[in-house]
Amino acid sequence: MVCSRFAALALALTSLMFQGCGGGGGGSSAAAVAPPAVTPPVTPSDTVPPTVTITSSAAGTSAAGPVTLTFTFSEDVGSSFSSDDVVVSGATAGAWSKLDALRYTLVVRPPAGAAGSLNVSVASGRFNDAAGNANTAPASAAQAYDQRLAGWTLAWSDEFSAAGLPDAAKWDYDTERNAVGWFNNELQYYARNRSENARVEGGRLI
Repeated sequence: MVCSRFAALALALTSLMFQGCGGGGGGSSAAAVAPPAVTPPVTPSDTVPPTVTITSSAAGTSAAGPVTLTFTFSEDVGSSFSSDDVVVSGATAGAWSKLDALRYTLVVRPPAGAAGSLNVSVASGRFNDAAGNANTAPASAAQAYDQRLAGWTLAWSDEFSAAGLPDAAKWDYDTERNAVGWFNNELQYYARNRSENARVEGGRLI
C-alpha cells in the first residue's frame, strides 16, 4: 500500500516536471528571425556635360555704352569657371562678378566714338560640373554698339568696301564743260568711268 502511494507520487512529480519544461509562457526553443536587409537606392552617375548661355543687357539694340553680359549655366560649375575662360573681341573686358551658383556677369566697354559689333565666346572644355564633366558645346554672343556722338544722325557715308569704280549711286563725274571748254582757259579734259583716274582699292578711294 505504501509502495503504491510512492509510485503515484513519483509519477505525478515526473509529469509536473515535463510540463514545466515544455513550451508554456517562458523561453522558446525557436531560432530568432533577423529583420530583412535594406538595400540603399542606387544613385545614377552624372554623365551630362554642363552648358552655358550668354545674354546681353542691350540685346536687340545698338549699345551706346558699356554692356553687361550674363553667363547662365545649366548646373553649378563651382570655381572651374572664371573671366580667363571668356574671349572678348571688339571691346575691353571690365568688371567680373558671380551673382549666384548658376550666373556670372562680365561688363565690357566698346571703343569710344566708334560703331561696330563686339563678340564674346567660351570654348568647349573650359568648365566642369561637380561630377567632373567638362562642357562639350562652345557658346558665343554678339552685340552691336554705336558710341559716336549722341544727338548726331549719319546723313551720308561710303565705306569703300567694293573694289573697282566708285559707287555710281553715290559718286558722279563732272564732265559738263568738256565740249565748250573750262573756266580760266583750262586746257584739260575730265574723263568718266576710267579706273586710271578714280577707283576703289583696299577700302580706299584712289
